[in-house]
Amino acid sequence: MSTARLAAHADLPGVEQILEPGALSALHGEDLSLLRGRLKPGASALVAHCQVAAAAADADARAGAAGGADAADEADAARGPSPEGIGWTLLIASPHKRDGVLRRAARSGAEVHEHTGPAEGPFLLSGGLEADPRLGRLVHRVLRSLRQTPRVLSYNPARHLVLHLPQTGQVVRIATRPLDDLLYVTRCWTALGVPTIAQRPWRRRSSVLVSEHWGTGDLAHHAQHRRALRAAEAAGAALSQLHDAAVAADELPEARLGERIPATLPEIAALLPEQAPAVHRLGRLLRDRLPEHPRTGLIHGDLSPDQVLLDLQDTGSLPQIRVIDLDRSGHGPLGADLGSWLAACLSADTPELGAALLAGYARAGTPPEAEELAAWTARALLAG
Repeated sequence: MSTARLAAHADLPGVEQILEPGALSALHGEDLSLLRGRLKPGASALVAHCQVAAAAADADARAGAAGGADAADEADAARGPSPEGIGWTLLIASPHKRDGVLRRAARSGAEVHEHTGPAEGPFLLSGGLEADPRLGRLVHRVLRSLRQTPRVLSYNPARHLVLHLPQTGQVVRIATRPLDDLLYVTRCWTALGVPTIAQRPWRRRSSVLVSEHWGTGDLAHHAQHRRALRAAEAAGAALSQLHDAAVAADELPEARLGERIPATLPEIAALLPEQAPAVHRLGRLLRDRLPEHPRTGLIHGDLSPDQVLLDLQDTGSLPQIRVIDLDRSGHGPLGADLGSWLAACLSADTPELGAALLAGYARAGTPPEAEELAAWTARALLAG
């Protein structure tokens, strides 16, 4: 989608300079790549970015740690750039919210840079991880407690940060909300024998969780590996085991799936006005094709190949896997997990991983009929 179209949707003067990597790099005076963005039309635009040099240094370090040629297959070195290479930029209309960002950063001594702009707004701010508009104070405390240099695995500004600690082999997840539900469903998965990774609170804070670093990468990254299809089959078998588990619905949190008909439909129609009739027609089809009373149980809620870790050094007939990122896991419709996986595979042009997961699932359970499965897949594409 073009920057101009996104800028028109954002409805904020000057937003183009943070939505396009070249303009963003010029604003900061260094080469930056965009990691993630979030728009609230007429209110704010927030993007996360990474120094291009930091990302390149990380890639070189991983290749060197793995001996060069087989880096993509066997590297188990530190992943991701250092925290200093990651930042955010925010364009915000409200002066009160702008003041709040500056005030919260000042409490932990973190620097927020306010760029030159109109006195009446919108206001342009930027900073590093410790100055994050919502995560900053907690990130500051965690980073100050570490005796090693972490690497950034994932950063969603004002939502979450995931760090890898290479020396201790741990992963730290920092969120803006309590993660008690995530802790609970992780324990459910573990008790059922479904392959995942145990979590524990950091210093009794449920919004910061610690787990062990496991495997040699995720299935999305290793989609072309000779063992990828077998790993997808293993994920399908694990998913079937999860779906067949006898867990009482009232003992589980609700899976965080959103509305049955995705709330993104009006926004998609607004962003793509020439496709609006097709979007509305698809919405009507989903209302007709998605079952009103689907089979339900314990689900992952956001399943995709990048949520499946694998160990490429394991030589068993079926690769060892771990299913991670259970943030949305809970009680929900079983078809949503399969649709989510197939949608991710369609988007990444890896349909063979979709077929492999279904094959592994079918050996232990019964997937939905093709028409229902197509509806769940379409729903996942729209919700994404």
